[in-house]
Amino acid sequence: MPGVVLGPARVVPDFDGEVRDFPHLVATEIDGRLAVLASAPLLAVMRLTQQTKLRWFSGSLFIGDRLTVPMGEDGRTVLAWDAPEVGTGGRGTMKRAVPVWRLLLNLEDDENKRGVRHHDNELSGRVVVLSETGGQRVSTAIGRLPRGAVMGQALVNLLHSRSVTRTDPQVDFWITIAFAFGGALVAVAFASLFPRSGWIGYVLFLAVLAVAVGWSARAIFLSQLRWVPVVAPVLAGSLTFLASLGYARTLERSLRDFVTHALGRALPAQVLGSVESDVGLMKPERLQIAVYFSDIEGFTALAQRIEPKVLVDMLQQYLSEMTEVVIECRGQVDKYLGDGVMAFWGAPVRLPSPAKSACDAALKMRARFDKRRKVWEKISGTTMVFRSGLDVGETLVGEMGTEHRLNYTVMGESVATAAKLEALSKKYGAVILCTEAIATAAGDAFVFREVDQVRFHRRDAPVRVFELLGDLRSHANGTGAMLKWQAALELYRGRKFAEARIAFALFAGATDDALAQRYIKRCEMLQAVPPPETWDGVFDGPE
Repeated sequence: MPGVVLGPARVVPDFDGEVRDFPHLVATEIDGRLAVLASAPLLAVMRLTQQTKLRWFSGSLFIGDRLTVPMGEDGRTVLAWDAPEVGTGGRGTMKRAVPVWRLLLNLEDDENKRGVRHHDNELSGRVVVLSETGGQRVSTAIGRLPRGAVMGQALVNLLHSRSVTRTDPQVDFWITIAFAFGGALVAVAFASLFPRSGWIGYVLFLAVLAVAVGWSARAIFLSQLRWVPVVAPVLAGSLTFLASLGYARTLERSLRDFVTHALGRALPAQVLGSVESDVGLMKPERLQIAVYFSDIEGFTALAQRIEPKVLVDMLQQYLSEMTEVVIECRGQVDKYLGDGVMAFWGAPVRLPSPAKSACDAALKMRARFDKRRKVWEKISGTTMVFRSGLDVGETLVGEMGTEHRLNYTVMGESVATAAKLEALSKKYGAVILCTEAIATAAGDAFVFREVDQVRFHRRDAPVRVFELLGDLRSHANGTGAMLKWQAALELYRGRKFAEARIAFALFAGATDDALAQRYIKRCEMLQAVPPPETWDGVFDGPE
């Protein structure tokens, strides 16, 4: 519909200099009275649609009964830059401005009835916004445009009832709060799933978060023309993520310090990870535990004979070698007793067979010692002999001590028995002595031979003592010899000392075994002075 419309056409940039909205209802003072004027684009739309009434209600402007446009309380609408493409130049409405001289030249052609115009401005059936362009361009989301182009876009938005709608400030606030809580929760999950990630992992996660929020906001903007916050949620989520992650790392370090303080620094990574994820593993309880004691015969006397630094260096090498084996076999070093080592298996991480793990470790420690023995003997100038004792049974294990000193340790009869066996091994010339419980629990994987029956304090019945010789793979040929040994031992305990002596003599001649020589002498003594009828197999005479 032809005609000219006059009205306010203020284009006001935001604080950063970019134009994002357009004021369609402008408050002004006329003759001392406050009045609200409709903008030029709004009046043009009212003229085109033949509407005369305006009504604003609950965030929307109603133009008669035909058009409804989202509008804030300040009378402004956020521009949606979606004007249709017009013109053969391919620049579109917003990119296209027609100089006035082209219009005047066409007007002169019409007045002179030339029949042909100089320029096809493609303005037929269109709304034309007349504005002073010059150098007055403003920054917009699609580039720098003349002010008239901004008014044209505002007019198009009104005609299509389109406007970018901003989310309510309360919604912005709750979205930001949700991202803040989400950042904290993600930090906890991140710390659990990626406990060893460094700062690069944090940066990558925050970058992914920013891209995801930006992409989501863009998708909502394109599909719904809704302006959702981006910067505040990303900042809130990032800050709480970093803060929570830092707090989680601090707690993790505190927990690790607590665990290493209680269990010691000689911890397998698997044990440390298991205890960190479940501190309840350290609570005192009764478990099936295999306990190990070892010592180097004659080492203590070296303290008075060689230089302290040399002694300490050699001791450090020895303890390091033994500790590595314990860790390798999933055991726990309880303490160092000078040159002695106390270790156990079955806690804090449960093992299917603590006895087998302990036997495997004992054999490996013996092998490590034998490999380094000559070097250490050369340094010390004395013969060194490795001795150890093993037992398994229900034992109290857990964190014990006072506020001044805590230690994750074991307590029970098995601990005392293992220590006694280590001391007793020197008497029998054995390297690894163990109880029947160890031989029974691990017998299908290792070779044992029964050494003797020994009476221990606080034990009513004699304890059967065994020597761990090796695993089945390395002692496969020794099984037959052990059967002969066990047969000789049965003769001895059956009071058939003459026959037992012959059996032990045959065994000693074949193997040059010191223990067999010991039993030969016992048989001779018991033949001369037979034990009482109540004899329980324990030898009480002089060795």
